[in-house]
Amino acid sequence: MASSSSPNSSVRVIKKYAVEGLKDKALEEHLNMIRDKDSLHKYGAKLYKSIAKFAIVDEALEQLIKVHSEPPTRTMVIGNNQVMSYTCSRNSSADDLKKHAMEVFKDATKDCEDKDIKEKFDMIQDYSSLEKSAFMFFNSMVNSGFLDEAEELLKKAILPVVAVHTYVIGVGVAAGNTNAALKAFQHMSASGVAPNSYTYAVLIKGLTADPNYCGDAKKFLLEMMDKAMRPNAATYTAVIEGFAMQEDKAAEEEGKQVVELMMHKGFVPNAKAMMEVLKGRPKPLIRRVINIALSKLKG
Repeated sequence: MASSSSPNSSVRVIKKYAVEGLKDKALEEHLNMIRDKDSLHKYGAKLYKSIAKFAIVDEALEQLIKVHSEPPTRTMVIGNNQVMSYTCSRNSSADDLKKHAMEVFKDATKDCEDKDIKEKFDMIQDYSSLEKSAFMFFNSMVNSGFLDEAEELLKKAILPVVAVHTYVIGVGVAAGNTNAALKAFQHMSASGVAPNSYTYAVLIKGLTADPNYCGDAKKFLLEMMDKAMRPNAATYTAVIEGFAMQEDKAAEEEGKQVVELMMHKGFVPNAKAMMEVLKGRPKPLIRRVINIALSKLKG
């Protein structure tokens, strides 16, 4: 793959490949950047740090030595030190972090009442299986348009606590058990763990699938915005669509209220982005959703 036009876009490509589990492609993009010595001298530290966080440190260092045989520049030394510092800290604490992640997972799933979901959780007996299952779920969300949100949970080599809770919530969503997903979120909050934008996106996606929980989806959408988290088009469209699907005047008015409250908080829904999200839906439903959004945008 050709090197990206800017270091920031290159780092983003590396992250995207890493999130999708495409380690070889992530490394290839890294190599394209470090072969460009001008870019390396300017942006090397940032690139090495990004590579380190996605657990391909050894390969990055090996290729660094091969590609640059001359004495290292100051920036290369800084980048190398960042990688080594991250690697040492990761190795020294990795076992403790993995153990803690499993403890959080066991606690979050111990009261699961859904038989099918419980069987899925019972299959996860060690950190390796937890990580594999979580990454598979996060990858599915990436493919659904939640790349930025997924990256929040995958910035560290070991699954952070918020990622473990989000995965548990996501399993409930994937199983179509809205109540289980909501209970998992409530357990997360009671445990003192703050949800991030990805957690909210996963929860809201699940809640809007059940008309009985559209009110909760609305509440959490506004709650995340009160916490200065900006929902993406897939998230706020899901809430509006949830009300539109009910084909009820009162529900339609509540959908319009959602748009109005979002605008009061300084956020204007993007109709074009909403149309992208709604591709493949029945045309009458698309019209209802867009009409709800436009009713307040026109005002």
